Amino acid sequence: MCVRYFGVANNSVKQVFRASGFRVTKGSGWGVLWGSLAPSELLAGINPWQRHNHFPGTWELGRKDRLYRNIAAAARRTRDPAAFNFVPEFFILPADLEGFKLDLAQNPKTTYIRKPVASSRGRGVRVVTDAHALDAASLNDVILQHYIPDPLLIGGRKFDLRVYVAVTSLDPLRVYVYKEGLVRFASEQYSSSKYSLKHATMHLTNYSISKGAANFKQPSSNSRKANAGSGKRQQQQQGTEAAGAIGAGGAEDSDSDNSCDGEHGGDSSICRDRPAPAAAAAASKWSFQQLAYHLQQQGFAWANIWQQVCSIVAQTMIAAEPALSAATRSAGNPNLMRCCFEVFGFDVLLDSQLHGWLLEVNTCPALNADSPLDMAVKTSMVADLLGLVGVTPYDKQELQLRQK
Repeated sequence: MCVRYFGVANNSVKQVFRASGFRVTKGSGWGVLWGSLAPSELLAGINPWQRHNHFPGTWELGRKDRLYRNIAAAARRTRDPAAFNFVPEFFILPADLEGFKLDLAQNPKTTYIRKPVASSRGRGVRVVTDAHALDAASLNDVILQHYIPDPLLIGGRKFDLRVYVAVTSLDPLRVYVYKEGLVRFASEQYSSSKYSLKHATMHLTNYSISKGAANFKQPSSNSRKANAGSGKRQQQQQGTEAAGAIGAGGAEDSDSDNSCDGEHGGDSSICRDRPAPAAAAAASKWSFQQLAYHLQQQGFAWANIWQQVCSIVAQTMIAAEPALSAATRSAGNPNLMRCCFEVFGFDVLLDSQLHGWLLEVNTCPALNADSPLDMAVKTSMVADLLGLVGVTPYDKQELQLRQK
């Protein structure tokens, strides 16, 4: 079997394809096309036995404006809008300018975060220090969103969860959540002081930002105990029967190769900051297994948090599926509904009440591995993904005979 790389293909991806016996080709006899979204001429020619790692409508999730609009539309359609209470209040400018002005007048002490609708690696993301002085009327293709000021902290630092989600079919919709992932820490000790809001390495957990900090520390080789290779994943498989059986659930920054990039609080019923072992606490990343162990030592059930994460994923996919399917069908090749697949990076942040907030979905989550922990988690995830996608060899000559 052959793989054709089209654009981005990181070291973890190439390692998995090599280990799985794939040969690299630049011709048309590929079984998997991996990289950036293929141009229309390539999409038009995809055959039933071939697989491509993007849906034509992928930006219905990957652009923050479209993602939030899709979720808001789904909330309006449902009888239970609270089922979608995992997205902080947002305003897409310039369309929502009047709504933002009204919100600011009603909540004058609210802190906002400013995000470009289509950016990656934390570029252009800023916490707004004085929303009243902001010239919002001059902003285009920007989201202003309520900033969650009271995140759950570990070792005094803010963190978010990078959750890997595989979609292997749109008809029917099949969604899988990988049980291992990355916990990404900010580089500086967190402070809610107004004077700290300009410190990106304190308030943003994006790896591209954190790695430039003086106190940045890669996870040690011991983090490979993450056991990402166990093949654990939780399936959230959606058919028409399951559409009404999903609960509610809900990170501020992203690591993505070519897509886009939480927070809320009050008096907490649990301690916001939890002690962590000194050696592990300084690392820039943990595995989910490490986080689960740490929280369970504090008396909190990881299973409840994980259920919330899976609900966020399921509700988000239900919200985006109509637009995602419509864009894929409009590409003109009926094979694409089942021949395309996608691995999304959902960024989720936990606040001090252990409520989850969805900050964004990355259509090209960074799969480059520059630490043993990254390599363990990402290679195992990609290997599991290939098993879900179901790449099968075929006899080209026999197929040509059948088509005559």
